[in-house]
Amino acid sequence: MSALSRLPVDLPRHRFYMVRHGESLLNLTEKIGGDPTLSSFGTMQGFNVRNILQRAYPQPNKFFCSGMESDESKRMEPVLRTMETACMAGLREEDLIVVPGLRERAMGKFEGIITRRTLGGMTDREAEEAGIQSYPAHERQVMQALREQLEYCAEGDVPMFFVHHGTINRVINALGYPKQEIPNAGVIRFDPPARPGGEWHIAHLQWDGRRMQEIPVIPVQENGEVMRERKSGMGV
Repeated sequence: MSALSRLPVDLPRHRFYMVRHGESLLNLTEKIGGDPTLSSFGTMQGFNVRNILQRAYPQPNKFFCSGMESDESKRMEPVLRTMETACMAGLREEDLIVVPGLRERAMGKFEGIITRRTLGGMTDREAEEAGIQSYPAHERQVMQALREQLEYCAEGDVPMFFVHHGTINRVINALGYPKQEIPNAGVIRFDPPARPGGEWHIAHLQWDGRRMQEIPVIPVQENGEVMRERKSGMGV
């Protein structure tokens, strides 16, 4: 039995895709959170997602994006950078189902202004006092939201979720794989195990202008165990 099969995850066995949003204006300054729009380059990256979407097998046919409450209307609205990526990939806003639980980690009073470097230098207590969401809390939030959406999918549905780097890594980590560096507009396919308790298979999908490539995510092992992202504390 592999190390992965000893990490049970209560997730419906349903194939799905996850797409990281294209480069945002805050990515240019390495800031985290907020609700920025795509940069001009991020808009171009969306067209590459369209190429992958058109060639992906099986074809995704149900589309979701992360959401957050608007400060003005107090209504749940799509996160701009995920919605814009989906639209550049050829979808319409009305095609998207908004899922607030799939949003990025909440950064509290530092939403949209803290850099990854600064966050990495904070103690757990400092992060908690600032209202920054912990890794474990974010993973629970993401996995619950993903589980709920997959449970509502019919047998023939192939969902695609337009989300964030951290959101995708919470899912990858929960399935027993190590944290990945997912580029902006990166597309990940999750293939379910053939039987309950089996291994999920994860692959990066890439389009080089001529053909599709599938690059499998390989679990990193140390002393026979899968190395997982730190599960206690606030993390980075």
